Amino acid sequence: MPLYPFKCLQCGHEEDFTLPVEDRDRIEIPCLNCNISMKRQIAFSQNIEIFKEDVWEHIGHDPMIIRSKKQLKEECKKNGCFAPGYM
Repeated sequence: MPLYPFKCLQCGHEEDFTLPVEDRDRIEIPCLNCNISMKRQIAFSQNIEIFKEDVWEHIGHDPMIIRSKKQLKEECKKNGCFAPGYM
């Protein structure tokens, strides 16, 4: 089972959760500290300074090609997730 990082937008608590493949689109889990919904984070490399067109697998139901930071922000907002460092 893949390990997914989650972060609470209220208190900032971060936790990794293992989810079965069939629950891959489950993007909210109650925070263990404040019980507010945690959002799934999308991993990124901090060394990237220029946005590179790429396939993002963890946004929405199917992998998608993201061509710009603006498109990434829109897709994350639409699917209830966020990409640290890009938002």
